[in-house]
Amino acid sequence: MTRKQKSTKKHKPKTLIGEQFLAEGIDRSGASFVLSVPGLPGRDLMDYLIRKTTLGKKQYVHWSVNSRTAVDTAIGMVLSGLWVAVVLRGPDFAATLDSLQTLSLVRTRGALIIILGDDPAAWVSHNNVDSRQLAAAANLPVLELERAQDSFPLVRKAFEWSESFQLPVVLRYTTALNLQEDEFWEEDADITRHPRKTRIHFSGSALSLPENVLENQTHWRKRLQDVKDAVELEHLAKTFGLGKKGIITSGYLFSKVLEVTGGKLDPYFSLMSISSVFPIPEKAVGDFIQRVDELMILEEGDPLVEKQVLEEMAGLNWKGKFLGKTNQQIPGEGEIFKWEIEELLTQWEPEFETEDSFFPYQEQQDRLLREGFCEGCAYSDVMEEFQRAIRTVYGNQKPIVVVNSGCVLREAIHLPDFVNITLSSGSAISVAAGLAGAQTKRAAIAITGDTSFFQNGIQNLLNAVFMRQDLFVLILDNGLSAQTGFQPNPGSGWDSRGTKSKRIEKDNFLFASNVDFFRVVNPDDSDALQMAFKDGLSATGVRVVIVEKPCV
Repeated sequence: MTRKQKSTKKHKPKTLIGEQFLAEGIDRSGASFVLSVPGLPGRDLMDYLIRKTTLGKKQYVHWSVNSRTAVDTAIGMVLSGLWVAVVLRGPDFAATLDSLQTLSLVRTRGALIIILGDDPAAWVSHNNVDSRQLAAAANLPVLELERAQDSFPLVRKAFEWSESFQLPVVLRYTTALNLQEDEFWEEDADITRHPRKTRIHFSGSALSLPENVLENQTHWRKRLQDVKDAVELEHLAKTFGLGKKGIITSGYLFSKVLEVTGGKLDPYFSLMSISSVFPIPEKAVGDFIQRVDELMILEEGDPLVEKQVLEEMAGLNWKGKFLGKTNQQIPGEGEIFKWEIEELLTQWEPEFETEDSFFPYQEQQDRLLREGFCEGCAYSDVMEEFQRAIRTVYGNQKPIVVVNSGCVLREAIHLPDFVNITLSSGSAISVAAGLAGAQTKRAAIAITGDTSFFQNGIQNLLNAVFMRQDLFVLILDNGLSAQTGFQPNPGSGWDSRGTKSKRIEKDNFLFASNVDFFRVVNPDDSDALQMAFKDGLSATGVRVVIVEKPCV
């Protein structure tokens, strides 16, 4: 009797989304620590890693109060020889550039990669910044994911590059990639699990001083050239098709182009996908350009790849037809959707027909939905009470109200004629202080949540006290980061795994900061709430009211 051959698979496949593939890539690459800041994109990645971390193991996944703190903490670990990943959303990246550029000038022993989630269509962000452009301005190598399954080799490569070239390396993905679902087989992951370094100590020195900056820059430029050489050698560009109309793309747009064309590029198109978007593999790109008569560049965000390709075209004296963002032939803003790719390709080559048709409403349904409020959210009644107190104190002299992003904004924005200004995360107190300093005839009010207060509000409030501004600050304190997934902050009293930790009391800080007025109230006591609002709004100087109630 012939016995049935047993499957070599020990585990059933798991269905993962893009950020979860990234989390597996980070974990399997041997990262010693992973740091992040509450926000979207990035939540699914961190939640997945936290679930993988059991109480019986050393905790290596941590939330930080802000992006600069996360990166500076990571740098200390890297200088000790560890491999560290910092997960940030694109808008938080700019605040870290000073630290990252300075780290690039000194010698390191470990590896630091920055996982950046960009949101070109602003589905979950207030700012659709292209973080690749910022990284390139700082001369940081930038890799970009084409498919979620590429997380395993690309994360490992980023760590290896960072350690070898002694530079931070950026790995960028977009919100659209996070929506991609696929099966993950434990045995089929094309990267082996690497041991995690845990006991390494700092030795030597890492000094960036006026006396040695120029010398450090000389070594830094040599390492940048080593990165360029590696990009050429490591085949970070793939080509498909033999058509004379060439398409160069990067990131998840590659997957979109393949889906639109059904992978059937011949006889019209040739396709090149680039994983290293800064620097690009110049020789491979040059070879591709020379074998096509027309060229289209597709990328989401700023024309970072396009500008590098244009330099290569100029060097080759290529005279073919070009379609890109710089000559307004490709949409310049936001995400490039499959229906737009279909339109671009069929207009470019009228004989080309897609097997499937793509429509705007279909892709709209696929996008991440903005989550609603928790049932019974106390913020709704609090904001109405606050608006009532403002009318009582100021009458027809409506103040200028500046609101931070988060649950606070999503509730306040629905009140008629209430919110005047909302900008970057954590900026409300300083913006309102600037309005007060400009001595406008209208009072200035800042509204923030407790997480934003810990991120940037503390130093902003201290500056307002230092400048002796006349400013009212309302802090709605629910003890966590509710809108982005109920992550803890320093005022929560528990860490990322739910373990008890020290709780930072904001009223103790306010007492030490010497504000002119502060009060802490529970919103369930409506009389005390109205009195706190009226007393604070009627006073002068820097006044703070904390409305404190945990999320239900």
